[in-house]
Amino acid sequence: MDSGSYRIAMSIQWLFAIILGTGLFLLPESPRWYVKKNRHDDAARSLSTLRGQAVDSHYVKDELAELVANYKYEMTHMQAGWKDCFTGGWKPSSNFRRVMLGIALQMMQQWTGVNFIFCKSSPISLPSPSSYNLPLSLRLLLTAQQTTAPPSSKPSASPTPSQSP
Repeated sequence: MDSGSYRIAMSIQWLFAIILGTGLFLLPESPRWYVKKNRHDDAARSLSTLRGQAVDSHYVKDELAELVANYKYEMTHMQAGWKDCFTGGWKPSSNFRRVMLGIALQMMQQWTGVNFIFCKSSPISLPSPSSYNLPLSLRLLLTAQQTTAPPSSKPSASPTPSQSP
């Protein structure tokens, strides 16, 4: 078996990862981070770079003033920590209820077998999806999923399904 079948796909994925990783170093710091560190001049420069405006433009000054006011409001009125995620009981507006609902939804999604469909459906779609009496929409979905799946989830060889009379 030729190893190029997976090496080419992996190298293409690495190409985009390298482009994105390099691009991160070219982006300016977040203006909100500069405001949090009380570096308003740097925040104004960052905003001017992001917005394509001059540092002394009204647009940048207004947005910086809004960021500073928003930060001050958050610091005076919205002090929260990790323990606040688990407080409030089962009241409809409690954080604990929201966290538990999120955990339950994620757990139930995994119980549906979605990982099996996305990672192990190769034997269904690769040999000949038309040989199974599947609806066209399901065959198209499985084929699209297989063509975009990472190479590690595709089997090296798939068995031919036995035809029943």
